[in-house]
Amino acid sequence: MTMFNKQHASKPNHILSPSQWMNFGWLTMVPVSYFVHPYACALAVVIYIYKYFEVDCWRYEFYDDCVVERKGVFSVTRESVQYFRIKSVMVDEPFWMRLLGLSIVRVMTSEQFKHELIFQAVEEGEGIQAYLQHNARAERLNMGIRDFDVYNTHL
Repeated sequence: MTMFNKQHASKPNHILSPSQWMNFGWLTMVPVSYFVHPYACALAVVIYIYKYFEVDCWRYEFYDDCVVERKGVFSVTRESVQYFRIKSVMVDEPFWMRLLGLSIVRVMTSEQFKHELIFQAVEEGEGIQAYLQHNARAERLNMGIRDFDVYNTHL
C-alpha cells in the first residue's frame, strides 16, 4: 500500500445515497412528452435513464475522520469534509419530501473548496444532523481545536 492510499484504506463506516424520488419529475416527463411528439418522448426516456444512473452513482461515505461525497456517472468527483471543519448543520424538510420521509441536510464547513455539503433527499435527516454535530465536537475536542468566528461589526 502506498502512502496515497492510507487516508481511506479502511472501508467507510456507513454509506448513504439520495432517494430516486428526486427523479420523479423526470419520470413524469416521459408520458407527458409522448403527447407532444414521439421523439420528445424518446429524449425524455434517455434523460430519465441518465438521471437515474446519476442518482444511483451518488454516494455519501462516512469515515472515522471525514465524510466524502462521491458523484458522477462517467466522470467521478470526490469531495471530502473533515468533521472538525463542520461549522453548522441544518435539516430542511420541504412539504413533498416530508410526505415521503425524506429531507435535505445542509452542512456549512470551513473547507477551502467545499463551503457547503448538501445531502439531497436522504432518510433520517435529524439522525444525520446529530451524527455530524457529535463527530464535529468530538474531533475538535480530540485535536484540541477551538472554533472562533470573526465578523466585521463596523457598518
